[in-house]
Amino acid sequence: MTIRFKSTMQCLALATGAAFLGADTQAGVYWNIQQTGLGGDMLGLVIQGEIGQADIPVVEEAITASAHLPTRVAILSSSGGSVHAAMTLGGLLREHSFDTVVPAGHSCVSACVFLLGAGIRKTVEGQVGIHRPYFAAGSSETVGQAILNLKKQTAAFFQKMNIPSRLAEDMFSIDPAEVKMLTTDELSAYRLNSKDFAAQEADALRTMENYGLSRQEYEIFQKDLDYSCRVLIGRPQRMKACVIAVADKYGIQLGSTGR
Repeated sequence: MTIRFKSTMQCLALATGAAFLGADTQAGVYWNIQQTGLGGDMLGLVIQGEIGQADIPVVEEAITASAHLPTRVAILSSSGGSVHAAMTLGGLLREHSFDTVVPAGHSCVSACVFLLGAGIRKTVEGQVGIHRPYFAAGSSETVGQAILNLKKQTAAFFQKMNIPSRLAEDMFSIDPAEVKMLTTDELSAYRLNSKDFAAQEADALRTMENYGLSRQEYEIFQKDLDYSCRVLIGRPQRMKACVIAVADKYGIQLGSTGR
């Protein structure tokens, strides 16, 4: 039996994601299936540029094509777009267990944050910015209620994703003409640069059971993996070798055949 660690796949996605974005600067959504060499392939889904309704069928196509894959990663580089489209896309990402990454040199701003927050594991090497959504049309009589309704929808969305509801409150306190770039501490407080805590605990228990590890042994392994291999982000082959070597120290065999 082989095991696929989400953190490992996330690092590999981060290593290849920036190169993928750099190789194709077109806006829009596109995807491919990448070989990881760690017991399973990975769907790499790039969401770049303005987010809109037209992106939804492309993401659905990618999900259908990758139904057999154990790992899906959405690579984000967007200044925002339609909030409602972003919520729909975010729902798809969470339903189909995507991880999300913002590579170095790229940003995820405004409506893009709904996609980032939907990831099971969220990794940010670039920048993340928030502000209050704005309306392109509408009357002064109706916009107040529309803002309240959207704020409630936003809070409900984040709550469903195990993101603190105060993110919605803080987001709506920032004028649309302004963008607040989040610090590392703020990303942590909003849980936008970590693994969903429910999924993290489920994975930990599954790994411990499969490999006969105690909780202490499991935590030591994870710290060793992050300390030893994260510095190799951007160098996929060396990253892959490092992950396999660290796992082998703990009797965990990666990269063998079988699913």
